Amino acid sequence: MKPEFNFQDKPDFPSTEVEQQYQRLIEKCREKMSSEELRLVEEAYAMASNLLKERYRQSGEPYIVHPLSVAQIVIEEIGLSKNSVISALLHDLIEINPTIPEDIRNRFGQTITTIVTGLQKISGLYRSDINNQSDKYIDLLLTIVPDVRIILVKLADRLHTLRSIKIFSEEKQHQIAMEAGIIYAPIAHRLGLYHIKSEMEEAWLKYTKPGVYNNIIQKLEETSHEREKYIEEFIKPIKNELNQRGYRYELKSRVKSVYSIWKKMETQRVRFEDVYDLFAIRIILDNIAPQDEKMACWTVYSIISNLYTPNPARMRDWISTPRKSGYESLHTTVLGHDKKMWVEVQIRTRRMDEIAEKGSAAHWRYKESSGGQSHDQWLVSIREILENPEIGEDENTFKANNTNKDIFVFTPKGELKQLPPNSTVLDFAYSIHSSVGDHCTGAKVNGKIAPIKHVLKSGDTVDVLTSKNQTPNESWLNIAITSKAKNRIKRSLKDQYYKDAEQGRETLTRKLSQAGLDLPDEFIVGLLKKLGFKNILDLYHNYALGKIDFSQIKNYLQDQTNQQTQIEKPIPLISPKPKSKISDDDYLIVDNDISRIDYKLAKCCNPVFGDPIFGFVSIEKGITIHRQNCPNASDLIHRYPYRIIKARWNKVDPEGRFPATINVIGIDQTGILNILTKTIVEELKLQLTSVHVDTDDGYFNGTFTIMVKDVSHIEFTVQQLLKINGVLNATRSGND
Repeated sequence: MKPEFNFQDKPDFPSTEVEQQYQRLIEKCREKMSSEELRLVEEAYAMASNLLKERYRQSGEPYIVHPLSVAQIVIEEIGLSKNSVISALLHDLIEINPTIPEDIRNRFGQTITTIVTGLQKISGLYRSDINNQSDKYIDLLLTIVPDVRIILVKLADRLHTLRSIKIFSEEKQHQIAMEAGIIYAPIAHRLGLYHIKSEMEEAWLKYTKPGVYNNIIQKLEETSHEREKYIEEFIKPIKNELNQRGYRYELKSRVKSVYSIWKKMETQRVRFEDVYDLFAIRIILDNIAPQDEKMACWTVYSIISNLYTPNPARMRDWISTPRKSGYESLHTTVLGHDKKMWVEVQIRTRRMDEIAEKGSAAHWRYKESSGGQSHDQWLVSIREILENPEIGEDENTFKANNTNKDIFVFTPKGELKQLPPNSTVLDFAYSIHSSVGDHCTGAKVNGKIAPIKHVLKSGDTVDVLTSKNQTPNESWLNIAITSKAKNRIKRSLKDQYYKDAEQGRETLTRKLSQAGLDLPDEFIVGLLKKLGFKNILDLYHNYALGKIDFSQIKNYLQDQTNQQTQIEKPIPLISPKPKSKISDDDYLIVDNDISRIDYKLAKCCNPVFGDPIFGFVSIEKGITIHRQNCPNASDLIHRYPYRIIKARWNKVDPEGRFPATINVIGIDQTGILNILTKTIVEELKLQLTSVHVDTDDGYFNGTFTIMVKDVSHIEFTVQQLLKINGVLNATRSGND
């Protein structure tokens, strides 16, 4: 969020207040910094005050008050030191002079320059419509900031802006409160900066839901006298016990924050009057040696539980197992002296209380007490906390998953998309919708035209460009890296493949008809082998793309037709005629010289009545009838010409049936198998002896074995199956 400067005549604002604020900052810095570090802070203030001296806030106060206040929050409430304090003083100067980073680098070094420029970078990322994506936004911040202190200084900047929110317009107040509540309050919570978190949540409720906030405030005021009297009676016996045991302590009582009360009303769906723990008591023990802290806290807990009945379900032991932020405390909720009202009691030592108020900074200061605070180690711990927030029973925290360093990219409307590193414009397009990806031609990345292979980085704003004429191609699989994009591209390519194949089939069939030809099943295997394709769909697909010349197919079919005519010339061997009683699959071939010679139909090609056939005499099995286009025919005729006998069909039993196999390819849609079987069995009245179906990526390949009367029966069945919506191709099996 950019600073709002108001250029005007110098208002009547006491300069002594600015000076006093500056001196308070210097005194605090003097406690934590060397003389050389203090000199750099003073130099940073001089630079900032010089560039901001003619600028004032809408309230009339000099703008230098803002960076001064941010610096104070940084050192006093968050616990940062020199680099962060200097960065806080300088953080708004880029708005005045875009070349200032070079001056900052020359005078204060690269680290501070990185923090200042990083603050400017993340200030431009917040979108007003990010409400439901705050977890992604926090992850985005973590991926783009090179130094985690950028986030911490930004936290201080937002806190001071929140504290002076009344100087802004009503619309601006709403925006400031929303940003603080949904982005920075969760960050403060993760770091254990609970007072900052509470302040931000309170402001969020006050300025985004003023009616709710004011209603709770009014009810609290109405019950304040009664509540104060109740608290006084509640703590009296506790004080007596602690005094008798010689404890030195501070006892605080507080009403729960308006936000906490509202949250309980929302989550528990109760009225204000039904929130049973409106206030809490905090007991802070002084002068407790580190090794005695746990025992002292548990002793006080036993005192409380002897006086009042505790609720076991509300017990929280963060002494035995502190939170990641370092927070330690015992929490219990007990039933008050009137046996009607519940009261939360928090028990901790002075050291624990400071950690609870100052968060991770205080935690690490205590841990490094022998050698001073280790800022590097502390900052590492902060990033770990931000990246792996703990999940408590009553905590509203967000999970961040940055183990793979994903990137976060904005849509033009401000929606955040999480993608793997090295994702491209094409991956982003498919993350929006598959149809957007299919028609993507490129994008505007941060306002500049970029191709589909452009690699994105966190914080980019991407506006996808599309064209209805654009379709996926094989090269896209080398551009996309996300599985979603790759799978959709493969699906689109397969869809296009089947569309092309269907178009190729229709075109080829029409041209063959015009040439007085057709493509019978018995010629398909040879044609595929000649042209080098695995299946008929490949042939149709390539024909549609113009990769096969029609003359190749035409010449082959004419040659095969001529050969078939020649093979059907009479061979003066046996002229078969049917047995007097013919079974479904067993026939007898007889002529004038040979009688009662049994024959069987070959399983390799399953000939049916009407197929051109020949007989093959085997030593053990007698005569086997094969189709003339049987896959084994060429080998049998070439190797055993003396065993080949001429055969033909005579009239057969009208009740006779032959097994035939039909291959069906189509779209794997709901109920398609049921439709196919219903068509075969109920509509065509065929006996279905076996079914085998394989599915792959939205398509099916089925094999149906049926009992038919003759070749025309097969052809009719194929035509009926092709009429079914979703069936792309149906043919008699290549082996049949």
